[in-house]
Amino acid sequence: MTLGPAQISRLVFAKPRVSNLLGLRNLEVRDLDKSSLDSVILGEPHLLFLPGGLVQIQSLYEGSRGPGAARLLGVTAYLDGRAGLGPDIESAVRQALNKPPHIKVLHPSGPISVGNPVELRFDVENAQSELITITSAGGRQTANLSLAAGRGTAVWFPSAPGPARVRVEVEGLDGTAVTDSTSFHVLSPAPTVRVLSAPAHAVVGQPVRVSFEVTNALRESVEVSTRGGEELSRRYLIRSGTGFVDWTPTSAGQATLLIRVRGREGQSVRKRLQIDVTGAVRASASTAPVPDSVSTTIERAKTALKRVERRFANHRYEKAPEALGAVRRYVVQANRAAMGQIGLPPSDPESDDPPGPASVLAALRLDHLVTIRLVSLFDGVTNADGVRSLHYTLSRTQRSRDAVLDAVIALPPEGARADYDDGMSDTLGAYPAEENLITTALLAFELTDSARAGLTNILARVQTTDAKVDAVWGGGE
Repeated sequence: MTLGPAQISRLVFAKPRVSNLLGLRNLEVRDLDKSSLDSVILGEPHLLFLPGGLVQIQSLYEGSRGPGAARLLGVTAYLDGRAGLGPDIESAVRQALNKPPHIKVLHPSGPISVGNPVELRFDVENAQSELITITSAGGRQTANLSLAAGRGTAVWFPSAPGPARVRVEVEGLDGTAVTDSTSFHVLSPAPTVRVLSAPAHAVVGQPVRVSFEVTNALRESVEVSTRGGEELSRRYLIRSGTGFVDWTPTSAGQATLLIRVRGREGQSVRKRLQIDVTGAVRASASTAPVPDSVSTTIERAKTALKRVERRFANHRYEKAPEALGAVRRYVVQANRAAMGQIGLPPSDPESDDPPGPASVLAALRLDHLVTIRLVSLFDGVTNADGVRSLHYTLSRTQRSRDAVLDAVIALPPEGARADYDDGMSDTLGAYPAEENLITTALLAFELTDSARAGLTNILARVQTTDAKVDAVWGGGE
């Protein structure tokens, strides 16, 4: 049995989509599916018998003014239990064939700051296209998508702080449109923190310096803690710039350095470092003082090393080669001065201790300090002159150190070399520490190809030196 045109007309008005689109308010018109059709005038129905079913097309006029003044309300279409209303036949049929669109705009997650990407998300159904409009203090931006159903995303980079609104307008497959929106607040640029230099290893009693750089900050705090508790706590007021943490470990074990940075609108960021602290190198059994020719040059080398660290912390790489040249010069002079003390008799007639062992150990401690500090400076440096000078200074330090070690190893084992055995055994931990730091740098640092090649060569040299000294003094106390 097939329904007649009048029955189908009533079914058309029974569909919520049709009555809602008509904007019907009065009870008589709203109940057209159950009462008379006097409030509207229906045009001549056109029935189409299609393979997919029967389609009835019918014009709809407002009937309250009489037939002569009737106003066209639209065209209705009824197909297989689905009804549509549109300004023309095509629109009415599209509406009958497709479900209405649906849109839900999701609120962005997390704090939103200038310069950081924001993922704008929304869920749609029965859609044909989407128009995304973003209105903020930075202006108005639009984007178009063509998503039929599912999760839609768009990435937006806020350019100014203040209120922002995202509105998504969806055109459905049925020709109708729906919108949804969400609002949020854009914060000022979020703070950032970057560690410029930090050792992976430290020695009890030897000072450690960590440098870091912050931007868009209000204040900072630094804490250094070990298994024994907090060893250092300091606050900073750096808006954008470089800060330094100077700390001397008091106990062996793993130390945690935590940098907290607070932004202008409550944002926060933190950076955590792990530093392995080894026991202090025992002083030489020798009580002989380090000669001035050695100690003075060592102090000059340390001063030059601090100047290098300041150059890199402030990104003044054009000044780095000159400062690194001074480090090379004093390191080589210190090692040569220490070698000059090897084999000399005690300078004090009342002492049996020759000056060689104390001088050699002081020079080796300098070589280790320079190696650790310079390796830490490679991270993030792309300046070719800076990288080249760092590598050359490290290479000269290693060659100069090897010359000192070879001179000591060449001494008669049962004679003069015995004066060095205790002190040299205590330096064995320095070489694995250097190997671990360089390996960490190769794995985790941001390195140029030149820096990576240079550090790889330095690592090979340190491994060779480690094997050499271990073969001679590895069986120490």
